[in-house]
Amino acid sequence: MQTILTNLFLANSLSAAQGCNEPELLLNAVFESLTGLAYFAIALSLIYFVRKGSHNKIWLLLAVVLFVCSTAQVAKVWMLWHPIYWLLGFVKATISLMSLLAATIAIAQMKKALAESSLERGKNLQQLLEESPQGEELDCIQQPELAQESSDISESDTIVDRTAEINSLNEQLQKEIAARQRAEQKLQLTQFAMDRSADAVFWIGSDAQFLYVNNAACSSLGYSAAELLSMNLHDINPDFPETAWNLHWNVLKRCGSVKIEVHHITKYGRIFPVEITLNHLKFNDQEYQCAFARDISARKRIEAALLAREQEFRSLVSNIPGAVYRCSPEGRYALTFISSGIEVIAGYPATNFLLKPVQDFASIVHPDDRDFINKIIAISVKAKQSYMIEYRLIHLDGNVRWVAEKGQAIFGESGQVLSLNGVIFDITERKESEDALRLSEAIAKNRAQ
Repeated sequence: MQTILTNLFLANSLSAAQGCNEPELLLNAVFESLTGLAYFAIALSLIYFVRKGSHNKIWLLLAVVLFVCSTAQVAKVWMLWHPIYWLLGFVKATISLMSLLAATIAIAQMKKALAESSLERGKNLQQLLEESPQGEELDCIQQPELAQESSDISESDTIVDRTAEINSLNEQLQKEIAARQRAEQKLQLTQFAMDRSADAVFWIGSDAQFLYVNNAACSSLGYSAAELLSMNLHDINPDFPETAWNLHWNVLKRCGSVKIEVHHITKYGRIFPVEITLNHLKFNDQEYQCAFARDISARKRIEAALLAREQEFRSLVSNIPGAVYRCSPEGRYALTFISSGIEVIAGYPATNFLLKPVQDFASIVHPDDRDFINKIIAISVKAKQSYMIEYRLIHLDGNVRWVAEKGQAIFGESGQVLSLNGVIFDITERKESEDALRLSEAIAKNRAQ
């Protein structure tokens, strides 16, 4: 029976093969080869997964492939009696595509399972390392197995971790670069502002040598920056002897900051006054003095002119009989100026009423006259007119003195009262003469009657 079946199938197969042309045989051979390779890959995958453990997807994939292969075998048997080669080629092509797809999926599943298995074993190893006291339980782990565990670490996980680390480092680097750029911009802005400051700026070392000068320093002194940087403080300051430098350095170091007025001398010999603000600074273990110098020539000229005018005014006032005053328009009319003539009138020196006053002027006015004086001044100020008042003062010796005050309010641009200015004259003798005259007239009238 076996011989009959063999001859039957071989005869039919040979007759069918003899009826095929060369391209169809080549096509069938290619498809058969691809199918065989796919079977081989799937078989290896299945062997590996069987050793590692059960995976439901793999067994399902095996069932599908076996079903397709079984169907193909049935078709082959049927084609032995009905050799329709184009249909057989179509079936084999379908089987080849499905087999290749199955092999691709199997390989992907194998890589995934390998990664998961390696990761799990790595975690187990780490847990064992953490739980083993003093490494006593690690003796049971052989060195080859440790090497194998290390080599099984997932390459993809390593790449992801390193990529994340690189990204983090790159982000940190970008932040540091941005911060450095901002710092450099601020430094450039500070340097720009310092170079173009209206005041002359000097950075001075502990040896009085200039370490930095700005444009204003060069312009005010007539030197170039290179020339000034080769000079020291004593070269431009005729008021500062070299022997005083150490004392100056130590004093400023203790004080931290000071403002002084000195003179500078230019390259061409002109001497001019400057106001200098000095600061003692320490940076990177290096000590400096930073000086901001401002030319005050114009201010000194104005101050000199004002002083001359004040002296002229005082000279004029001192020759006027009586006392010239200026006072606040509010409250108790606090005096901002009163001439020395008040001492002749009231017996009190002018300094008693100025700066930190010992007493105010209202305190020496007779109590019965104070309200009257305030009313007259208020009415005159409101009407923007001058006022003339006669009232009594209490002299230092306790006697009553009569005075005549003539004054006027000074107004600002917006109409506000700035001050009250005026002059006070002693009219005691006149008042006494008037009283004596009235008394004489009264006596004469009584005699006539």
